[in-house]
Amino acid sequence: MPAEGEVLLKARDLTVCYRTGEGRDFAAVVDASFEILPGEVVGMLGESGCGKTTVGLALLRLFSASGRITRGSVLFRGQDLLRHSLLTTRRVDSGVRPGPGSQGRCARGEKLPRRD
Repeated sequence: MPAEGEVLLKARDLTVCYRTGEGRDFAAVVDASFEILPGEVVGMLGESGCGKTTVGLALLRLFSASGRITRGSVLFRGQDLLRHSLLTTRRVDSGVRPGPGSQGRCARGEKLPRRD
């Protein structure tokens, strides 16, 4: 568990581009920066097409083959996720432990178990 005041997730100057059918790069997100502390609940607001989904997919590195992070850093518990292979990134311990019978899901309103 991160120490009190320690940043859990930190994105700095995150820029995400998609390759168009014409072979050009389209910058969908430019220089996005934010920090999330342990226990915080964060939401992203914005107009349709402003890059909310792209930021989420970039953090998880799940966007399509034409998408890529071209600039910036993403730190999770101090580890730079963009410097690791995708397999290593997915193995970074999130500390979330699903309960028995949850099949990896938590019921709405259910508290996630704490990791000591």
